[in-house]
Amino acid sequence: MELAEQICYDVRREDKFDALRRLIDLDDTMYAMVFCRTRSDVDELAGNLKKAGYRAEALHGEIPQPQRLKVINAFKQKQFRLLIATDVAARGIDVNDLTHVINYSIPLNSEIYIHRVGRTGRAGNKGLAVTFVTPSEKRRLAQIRQEAHNAIRRCDLPGGKEIVEGKKQRFSAELANVLAGACDHGCLNFARELLSLADSPEELVAAMLQMKFKDSLQPEQYPDIGVKPERTSAKKQSRSAEMVRIFVGVGKGDGVGAVKLLELIFQLTGIRSYKLGKVECYDHFSFVNADEESAERILEAFRRKGPFAEIAKPDPKKEAPDDLPADEPPQKRRTRKNDDLPADEPPKKRRTRKTDDLPADEPPKKRRKAVNPDAIPAPAKKGRRWSWDDFPAEETSAPKRKRSKK
Repeated sequence: MELAEQICYDVRREDKFDALRRLIDLDDTMYAMVFCRTRSDVDELAGNLKKAGYRAEALHGEIPQPQRLKVINAFKQKQFRLLIATDVAARGIDVNDLTHVINYSIPLNSEIYIHRVGRTGRAGNKGLAVTFVTPSEKRRLAQIRQEAHNAIRRCDLPGGKEIVEGKKQRFSAELANVLAGACDHGCLNFARELLSLADSPEELVAAMLQMKFKDSLQPEQYPDIGVKPERTSAKKQSRSAEMVRIFVGVGKGDGVGAVKLLELIFQLTGIRSYKLGKVECYDHFSFVNADEESAERILEAFRRKGPFAEIAKPDPKKEAPDDLPADEPPQKRRTRKNDDLPADEPPKKRRTRKTDDLPADEPPKKRRKAVNPDAIPAPAKKGRRWSWDDFPAEETSAPKRKRSKK
């Protein structure tokens, strides 16, 4: 761990995958373990990496033991260079020549962090420990720094020009090594045949580079991340562009809140959260506000794969009355107090029950106290004398007897 350099990148949650791709493209010799917190995160990340053309495998507790052993042995033999794992599943894996340990999900405590980082920088080899930190996880990173007594350096993510330049330099170095040796005669003959296909050698080499790198040599393929663009409120967005309200057939009761819904939209459409408007989540359905172009992309993506979605029906309660002119505002709701009074007549005071019907010179009558009927003793029958037992004990008490003086 002493030889492991520890750095961190400030990224938003939806930019983590793009940040990981930049690190992989920047160093094609990366031989790394990438740690996630949950099993679903491991499967999701491994699947996305495979779709993007990277060789990666998943490892977590739900994988059968024979398949786990097969994955571990293949990783040790470097048949693939990215192992996506949870902390529990990665226990017992001993690999000495790891170049990177990437905390895709920040550890819960310093003990887990030390255990992860200790997997790189072994046997005299240098290593790099990378941690992705979202805005809500900065306090946890500060706690890990304090408890682990480690200097975790904060860095900026590599830009598109830096990544493209690194790819060119590595490819040029590899090509120079090949040219330094003796070329096979069969390859030379084939090269002469290929030269006849193009108008110039430059066009032929450019076509071969495009076959190998595709569009990855264009810096525009790596847009700036880590800096959140200026976000306008939903009211400003609705003024500048008409927003469309989308009904989505999942909600909090289905385990899909606002964060999960925004992540799902980003995975299926690539639309980031700052480009959307207000998101409302209820028990079993949700509403998402988006501009017309984004709304069409969301609906088309959800038709292919995802929950049910459609344009939300307008709320009649929030619409203005149809019989009013366009420039006339809706009328205010009438109240019961002073709507029918003339303009010059002051409003009447509310009548009370005490003094409204009395003459001006007659003082108001005192309000009689309510009598509890249970406290009134029943009338004594003929031939029966009353006793103190007929009265409640808390209101009266029997007279004290006078002691006779002897």
